[in-house]
Amino acid sequence: MDYNDKQENKQIEKNYRFLQSLKYAINGGKIAFVEERNFRYHCLIGLLAVIVSIYFRISIGEWLWITFAIFQVLMMEMLNTIAENLVDMYTLRNYHPLGKKVKDMGATVVLISSLFAMVVAAYIFIPKVWPIIQKILN
Repeated sequence: MDYNDKQENKQIEKNYRFLQSLKYAINGGKIAFVEERNFRYHCLIGLLAVIVSIYFRISIGEWLWITFAIFQVLMMEMLNTIAENLVDMYTLRNYHPLGKKVKDMGATVVLISSLFAMVVAAYIFIPKVWPIIQKILN
């Protein structure tokens, strides 16, 4: 069954209960994880960063930077997916030059946030990994 065919998507009024809103928010995350390959990749890389962080016993300040970088990338990937879906819906999946601009800029936002996450990871992990590399090389 296609996502658009589900009964829960036929609601047109505002959510007035918190738990109802939370249910839809969790559902949106499930949809992103199931349908978006890049979102799954970012989740996997984020999980790897958490595992490496646990291994190196990073400080609380370093945890703040790592978690910020992970969540920022996931949020940007989700926003990019939203923009792509809106363009596809509006253009009925036909090419439009403005739609291409929107999609390309959305991809750039994800790229920039991913580069930021890589810089954060480099600042935190290179000083921890470098002594290990030196021991191996000597």
